[in-house]
Amino acid sequence: MATTLTKIYVHLIFHISTHSIEISNELLPRLFSYIGGIIKSTGVSP
Repeated sequence: MATTLTKIYVHLIFHISTHSIEISNELLPRLFSYIGGIIKSTGVSP
């Protein structure tokens, strides 16, 4: 019996409204929490 394996890679790119070059360290936990919530709500597993 044949088996098909598939991998999907997702690359996220962010553009923030301010023109700063980097995301500040105090905002990183909120950003990671937001991204994690989106991933969990779609039912994706690592």
